[in-house]
Amino acid sequence: MSYQKWFKLFLASMLFVLIPIFGLMSFNYYVDPYWNFNHAHENNDYQNGFDERLQKTNLLVKNHQPFDSLLIGSSRVTYMNTDSFKQEEVFNYSLSSIHITEYNDYIDFAKKINDGKLNRVYVELSLHSYYANVQPPMGDPKTYFKQAQNRILDFTSLFSQDTLDKSLVNFEASKNNKYPLQRSYTRENQVKSTYPNDRLAKGKVDFVKRYDQTNYTTEFAYRETYKSELEKMKKASPASEFVIFTDMAHIIRIKTYLKNPNYFDAYERSIREIIDVFGQVKSFHLENDFTSKDEYWLDFYHFYPEVGDKMIHSLETGEGEGSFYVNVNETNVDQYMSDLKKLVNE
Repeated sequence: MSYQKWFKLFLASMLFVLIPIFGLMSFNYYVDPYWNFNHAHENNDYQNGFDERLQKTNLLVKNHQPFDSLLIGSSRVTYMNTDSFKQEEVFNYSLSSIHITEYNDYIDFAKKINDGKLNRVYVELSLHSYYANVQPPMGDPKTYFKQAQNRILDFTSLFSQDTLDKSLVNFEASKNNKYPLQRSYTRENQVKSTYPNDRLAKGKVDFVKRYDQTNYTTEFAYRETYKSELEKMKKASPASEFVIFTDMAHIIRIKTYLKNPNYFDAYERSIREIIDVFGQVKSFHLENDFTSKDEYWLDFYHFYPEVGDKMIHSLETGEGEGSFYVNVNETNVDQYMSDLKKLVNE
């Protein structure tokens, strides 16, 4: 074989290999499911939050959006779209199944990325935040921080079949303007949901049945380090104002969960410890249209984004106190707990 023929064969072989690889990388870059780059278009405006710890950290590091304050909490808080804040720019660093021991690391990292400043830190503390038997669901936060700051990984991930699978899901959802699961993200870290709540009724029945079977006598394993975790959080950001609030829970969940006197006592202890550390907590554990009417809930644990918008408006302006939320502090905590006990026992 002549050199010329060999070279043509070699070139054809290389093109045969490289063209699919280039196509794979280009498509993964185009959709960008890991949020490593900053382009947005109609074919990537529905994004699956498959690993919020990594994706939101990537967004902070690589596509830095200017912000003054931080919002952090559980998966429920992902439905609180920060576009609803009118007086400041807020980054939503909320994470599925966030553990109390994770808060401080993610707050500190966001502060570091934001030149060491956070005017306010809006912190949701859920009904599970003080439960000792809940273990951190993911890896060490520092692993995500290191990974997000490694620019080489941005490009090596483009070779991956796993990345392609995620890109295809996002591409199809964007093309159809509909995501099949509970929530999807925009490129601006805002959440959309087209999820029907036809599973809600069964979720309520299953939840009540599970607690009925315990006869409401199960002991509660309280996290003894809960207060010290809160103190650590506050001490690490002395220049920031902390706005602490409870999760928004369906009224049937509140009544069923707190019907057990052991759970009620643990809840009361958590509220008092939060007040000891931060002075007050905004509680959304009330009975009103938003906690009672199923139309506001996409499943038994998560509300639709419109409820999150109202929560943000209340946090920012104080509107709705007494009907939508209660600002609980040292002066009214006894009355709050008394009113809650009456509600639970109705």
